[in-house]
Amino acid sequence: FPQTRCGQRAAGAVLAATLPVGTLALSGAVCLVTWRIHPALGFAVQVLWSWQALAVRGLAQESRRVYEQLRRGDLAAARRAVTRAAVETVAENFADGVVAPLMYLLLGGAPLALCYKAINTMDSMVGYKNERYIDFGRAAARLDDAANYLPSRLAALLWIAAACLTG
Repeated sequence: FPQTRCGQRAAGAVLAATLPVGTLALSGAVCLVTWRIHPALGFAVQVLWSWQALAVRGLAQESRRVYEQLRRGDLAAARRAVTRAAVETVAENFADGVVAPLMYLLLGGAPLALCYKAINTMDSMVGYKNERYIDFGRAAARLDDAANYLPSRLAALLWIAAACLTG
């Protein structure tokens, strides 16, 4: 692709189309083949990839780090700043790492959840608004926005419900 704005946007669009579709096709084929070999093997592959698609451990790890910082700190302003960052990080990780993969897992099994993770990871890698990636990463960022449209709203409703239930 030419090193022009148009060329970089085209290259980014090709990446944004082929990576998720390739992930879906490959993981779907592996699930189908392993299921045909033996249903238990197909189930095991689905379980393994489902576990990998969900980022529950990372969410708990980030929460623990912030808790430790809060426990050690004694300045109220530092605590508020860390708490705000923690809430934003945990909320985003909950939406991107738990709710969205789980929604796609329920809709299409491990292959669709892995397809979502490919989209989300691609956005994390090239979806920046800086000079290097502004054109190349545009399609990846927009695709990630579209893929997260419903899950992010569902995550917000779950946080609201949790707040209502816990006071």
